[in-house]
Amino acid sequence: MTRHSLLHILHTPADSTQPTASDVWSGAYKIPWNDPEFSRRMLREHLTQDHDLASRRIESIAMQTAWMQKTFLGGTRARILDLGCGPGLYARHWLSYGHRYHGIDFGPASIDYALQTITEAEATFMLGDILATPFGGPYDVATLLYGELNVFPPESCRAILQKTHTALRKGGRIILEVHTEEAVRRAGSANSWYKAAQGLFSELPHLCLMESRWYDHLAVARQTFHVIHLEAAAASEAVETYHSTMQAWSLEGYMALLYEAGFDEIKVETALPGSHADLMLLTAICA
Repeated sequence: MTRHSLLHILHTPADSTQPTASDVWSGAYKIPWNDPEFSRRMLREHLTQDHDLASRRIESIAMQTAWMQKTFLGGTRARILDLGCGPGLYARHWLSYGHRYHGIDFGPASIDYALQTITEAEATFMLGDILATPFGGPYDVATLLYGELNVFPPESCRAILQKTHTALRKGGRIILEVHTEEAVRRAGSANSWYKAAQGLFSELPHLCLMESRWYDHLAVARQTFHVIHLEAAAASEAVETYHSTMQAWSLEGYMALLYEAGFDEIKVETALPGSHADLMLLTAICA
């Protein structure tokens, strides 16, 4: 990579035009978690106990599942739908309470890991995008945790919640953990960089430059990651660029989404252990 090309990345001026929703939500608007190699690197981040950037640490997951069991299920046995299940880190705990479990995720390495490590007949896993994959059902509880809903455009959010409503029995419950509006806004204003011997974006030494933008008229944050391979054999292989796009919703916006999808008795839950100030937990009943 030449000094000129690096400076081009660092000093490319921001586009002053106002993008449309189609502009920010088209093409490669999210990191390719379903790419086999990317998925394999992501699995490592899910499983590490050094941080909780991809998945919560095992201790927190155990506490959260115990809290959900006590708060919502008591001594009853249920059918659980885990949307965006990753490598099935909640599954083991749900199974320990005697529940039946079905997890869906579009990371192939994560689903392979879940299938290899959780072999109980009461647990099933499916590789697929939750937008397109049939959910089956009926379920008693559906979970979508750790802010996953925010990485989808508004119409996809509506479709996912409507599918979830259809998959739940009447009186069933959705447990939905989302990013606060302010957290997404902050994500659109944080610029940073780091150097790593290996990591999520590459197994080889690389430099990652992250630039962020907040589009107020769309309530959208867009993070762009320029990954510069320090030992690239050719200039064409030196730089890869990824985008991560997030939709911000107010509490009223989330509630409107849930009501529109057919849910009722919407509550903001504040007692979830191991939670984070950037996240908010909502529950609602399938009317």
